Amino acid sequence: MVGIRRFMTLAAAAMLVVLCCAAPDAEAGPGEFDNCTAPVQDETCLLLTLKTGGDDLRGGGNNLDVTVHTRSQGSRAVGNVNRDAGWSNGSTHRIGISLLKLFGKNIAADEITTVTLNANLFGRSAFEDPDNWNLDSATVEHSVSGGPPRELPPAVRTTPFRFTRSDSTRHLRLDGLLDSGFEWQGFRAIGAPWTTEAPTPKA
Repeated sequence: MVGIRRFMTLAAAAMLVVLCCAAPDAEAGPGEFDNCTAPVQDETCLLLTLKTGGDDLRGGGNNLDVTVHTRSQGSRAVGNVNRDAGWSNGSTHRIGISLLKLFGKNIAADEITTVTLNANLFGRSAFEDPDNWNLDSATVEHSVSGGPPRELPPAVRTTPFRFTRSDSTRHLRLDGLLDSGFEWQGFRAIGAPWTTEAPTPKA
């Protein structure tokens, strides 16, 4: 009897060591924000497919925010779309954003002008360098009531792109209003209506 009790005690201790000392899984848990899994009738959704290149997004504070800009309904943001998970090299992730929930009303595809990606990159301790993240490709789609998505082609090529602490924002412009002599800037102010800078002077 004493032998059985001793065996059970040693087994329990060994199990405790395994549980306490196992390395945490950086990819654990769902790594994509998606509140469009069960859209109601006529609900519009924005779908983003993002492919990581040769440098991962760490997660755990080094997270990605997405802002949707529209022609007449202003701008709304969703923070931490990777839900604190790391996005490993070469991984692909699909984000679903309900425009009805985000704006309080449905947003048509041609109402969306720009989708902004902002990566929060910093060292998570005094011994860790700021994160960098390579985005190889980004696809923007629009769907209604969970139906077949419609791709919204970019007005200019925006990927591949390397996010760094000093260059942490990328604008995926979907409208073609700036394609007649206007130069795209690294930032934009959105209003109703929004404006941009004058044409770049010719040499």
